[in-house]
Amino acid sequence: MELLHIQSTFRDIINDPELATKPQSFWVSLMSDDQQLNSVNFNITVSKVDDNLVFQSIEDAGVTMTQLSKESFVISRNSRSYHLKIAKKCYHLPPERITITSFDISSKESLAILGTSRGDVVVYSMRSSRVIRKLECHKDFDVERCLFFPSGGVILTTGLDMQIKLWDLRTGQMARTFVAHTKRITDLAIFGKTGRNFLSCSNDGAVKLWECGSGKNIKDFKRITKSAGVECLCIAHNDDLESEYAEEQYGEYEFETKGVLAFAGDEGGLITEWDIFKGYQRQTFCSDESPAGSTTGVVFWTTSTKNYVIGGYSKGIVKVFEYDNPGTVVKQLQISSGMAINFLKRLDNDLVISCGNDTLISLDFKSWINGVESVTYYGSVGDFNKINVGTICDHHFYTINYDDLDIVEFA
Repeated sequence: MELLHIQSTFRDIINDPELATKPQSFWVSLMSDDQQLNSVNFNITVSKVDDNLVFQSIEDAGVTMTQLSKESFVISRNSRSYHLKIAKKCYHLPPERITITSFDISSKESLAILGTSRGDVVVYSMRSSRVIRKLECHKDFDVERCLFFPSGGVILTTGLDMQIKLWDLRTGQMARTFVAHTKRITDLAIFGKTGRNFLSCSNDGAVKLWECGSGKNIKDFKRITKSAGVECLCIAHNDDLESEYAEEQYGEYEFETKGVLAFAGDEGGLITEWDIFKGYQRQTFCSDESPAGSTTGVVFWTTSTKNYVIGGYSKGIVKVFEYDNPGTVVKQLQISSGMAINFLKRLDNDLVISCGNDTLISLDFKSWINGVESVTYYGSVGDFNKINVGTICDHHFYTINYDDLDIVEFA
């Protein structure tokens, strides 16, 4: 697919208070399949007239740009239009140079947690724009995942030391350590209103169910055939299953697992569905056509008529399976050949996709399923940086601009 990139300082340029007297310019690049050799680059000047932004292409008279709203723009070239979205807000982190490896946001406490390559978790107040605490969680090991519990006052972290840890943010104390995986832990998932149980997955091929109070590993889920390291997890809830299991008793240390389904994407390119309460494998989503590499992201998508399972893969491909027909791909999109999908996220009606270096887009899912690619390109995320972290909170999407070390918020 054709990809659009825009100069990472574009947001700063159009908000420059001197723009009315000093027009500025910025670059835009259109790439076929994200290959720079096939790119078309052009420069656009912007000025402000009567408080309105006025854009003009420098080299190509056929290029036009229009502002639709404060954060939304459209660029047109050769009868094609490209929709662009820039950040609603940027939260500036301290100038200390750190590599952020994971993060999460809690709207309840207006906090962000940022895992680093040094093993720390930085607790950042989005209300006061300052760091309020640093936790030494996995000393000298990358923090692979960090997640808020529903209360907003407790977090879960895991690192390359193959340990999972539970932290009280109010005291800064570690409350529990969970150890059982034998290889790198790749993802965590918290479910239920209380989060008494959570799931982890690992390159050892296992998905594990844990209980927070005791620290016990109470269930394991592992494929008997075609077992491979698990790379990513997605949680869904089936109300019909919960009703079916209503009269059955929970096992010891088990809470709120009735109706919970886990979708585990693995290194072999399979997505396996697990019934967490019953402890068995339900079905596998895969296609022998056009191998896509290992599974790097998975999303369960519900609509009024059908349910879908969406996989992102290491060869830059996104595949859509009908839930009731797990062996058939109903939609497929090559974002970029040779550049892995970093993550997939659902944002209301849009599928947010990060791929390779500095490519962040969203697709209107309903339009895509019906044969129309309605794509939005995201700016404000830095130049040629791998966008490997992102989270959804209160219908907004957040990621990290590694150039400026900002938390970037998109509405």
